[in-house]
Amino acid sequence: MSMTTSTNVDLLVVGTGSAAGAVAYKCRSAGWTVTVIDSRPFGGTCQLRGCDPKKVLVGGAELVDWDRRMQSNGVPAPGLTIDWPDLMRFKRTFTDPVPEQNERSFASAGIGMLHGRARFVDRTTLRVDDQTITGRYVVIAGGARRATLNIPGEEHLTTSTQFLEPDRLPGQIVFVGGGYIAFEFAHTTAIALEPGRGKFALAIALGIVLLLFALIVNAALGVASGAPRPESDSLGKNQRGA
Repeated sequence: MSMTTSTNVDLLVVGTGSAAGAVAYKCRSAGWTVTVIDSRPFGGTCQLRGCDPKKVLVGGAELVDWDRRMQSNGVPAPGLTIDWPDLMRFKRTFTDPVPEQNERSFASAGIGMLHGRARFVDRTTLRVDDQTITGRYVVIAGGARRATLNIPGEEHLTTSTQFLEPDRLPGQIVFVGGGYIAFEFAHTTAIALEPGRGKFALAIALGIVLLLFALIVNAALGVASGAPRPESDSLGKNQRGA
């Protein structure tokens, strides 16, 4: 039978990403006792599965795109292409060291660390595996989750996090969504895939954006005209993440 231990600190931070680190280091420098908790590798979305790895992929695509644009404009060098497996290996040289670097940094600052999923026992007490920890304050900085679409077959969709991991790209990709992340991924895919197939991927992304826009406009016109509004809006129930 496992033993349950209990600890008290000034501040508990759920998450280890940019927001979590900002508050944890600031409060620790003020003399507070601080503990961070994360069920995933330390580093959060931006460093591990968001901004930073995305910039590596997008940067490669932009380089190839500039090369193609200049082919008939005074720079007739052989055209550049993307080697997707090599690009992914390059991306991992940035992301793989991150968790250990963050743990060393937290330890150096005197910040406590717990690996595991946190569950609230009361307003300021959390349980992580067999440890109970209470803070004077609790900051939830665990990031966001993508919005659910509530459509048949949604379980087969690939998330943006998963898109940053494969060593091979499929021949055709459809992006559902019209935000900047969808467009950046579509542009990167269009550059990485063979000419024509990549354009197909980007065209599909644009088509879905237009379709979603049309649905939103129709819904707005329906509300404006006094049409009965549904009790639950599938696009509005979870607006926290993408």
